[in-house]
Amino acid sequence: MSNDKISLTLLEHLPVEIFLQICSFLPWRELVTSFSGLNFYIDSIIQSIRGKNHGIRYNDMDAINLLQLFPTLIDRLVVVNADIVDLSSLINLRSLTLEYGTKAQLNTIRPHCFPKLEILHIKALHTTLNDSMETISDLFHVILSNGFPQLRICTALDIGTVPFSDTWIGSSSLQMLNLKMETDQDYEKLLSKLSDALNMFKNIFTALSVSGRKRLNRELLNLKQLELEKKFILDISPAAPLFDTNKPPPRFNNSRMAKRPLRQDVTIIQGRILLQSELYCRASFLIEIVLAQDYPFKCPEITFLDPIYHPNISTSGTCCGCLCGFGFAVADKYRPTTSLSSIITTIIDIIDSPFTSEESHNPERLVEYRKDYQIFCKKALECTLSYGRPRY
Repeated sequence: MSNDKISLTLLEHLPVEIFLQICSFLPWRELVTSFSGLNFYIDSIIQSIRGKNHGIRYNDMDAINLLQLFPTLIDRLVVVNADIVDLSSLINLRSLTLEYGTKAQLNTIRPHCFPKLEILHIKALHTTLNDSMETISDLFHVILSNGFPQLRICTALDIGTVPFSDTWIGSSSLQMLNLKMETDQDYEKLLSKLSDALNMFKNIFTALSVSGRKRLNRELLNLKQLELEKKFILDISPAAPLFDTNKPPPRFNNSRMAKRPLRQDVTIIQGRILLQSELYCRASFLIEIVLAQDYPFKCPEITFLDPIYHPNISTSGTCCGCLCGFGFAVADKYRPTTSLSSIITTIIDIIDSPFTSEESHNPERLVEYRKDYQIFCKKALECTLSYGRPRY
């Protein structure tokens, strides 16, 4: 009889890949109910899972509590006649179905709550149509003013008719819209707006060559990866262009925006850098990336649209009082294989760790940085708090 000890394999000894395979076969509620709270290792795996579906019906408290515990893990959510559900923390949500929703829930459907929303289905209301008409109009003003740059499908059933608004500019990403308008004329106007938005998108995107467009598609994916690393947030791209360049992006409804000339011969990307140094970490700063027709064989133009107090950024420009010319950092080292993400990372590194040699785009601030660092820090912090944008 053998005295060899029997080897036991515990659940937490399984490789992460096997555990994730197990999780893929279980509904979200059953997964959390069965495994959550066993130990720190398993909890960390559950909290790392993305793309889970979840449903709440008739104020099911177990389902509501589950949503509150893991709001950022939910990819697709269905809410049916659950008037106490709070939808404000689902920043990774891509698909939302809301049946018999309330005015408060409709007011929550905004870009800052759902920046990645791709599919939206609304059916019926928890209140009367007259009470909710203003709320519905406000919601579709956001949707049809390019407020959700990734929204592809939107349906609205049994919510009454919506009047057309001349302030709508359309939505470049919207591929299907089911919305009942007040009159046939309103319907024709809406079709015209959506067509204009699509044509605008085509004109901007075709400013690049065929090879440039293929390259740009890869670059945009890399820029989205920087958002996961909390370095950069992509706000405006060829897939979601800024139609009126004198207005702020939709998620900056109360922010100032410098008047920018409309340029048809280039492709424009806008986004916010997220700095880590003490002077600049309290805000984000909007930059503009301009790609010429011969991109990637020509270095992109990088411009700061927000004032930032720094020895390496010139104040002689016309856009918001700041012009970034990172020639010493980018252009001299630029190659056609240089990625946009590496350029942005270089800019972040220079802002967080200033380039303090004799060559500088702002000699006066460089002298102040060297000789009176306390005064420089005070002015830089004041500028950040006054002109920086939200970090979300």
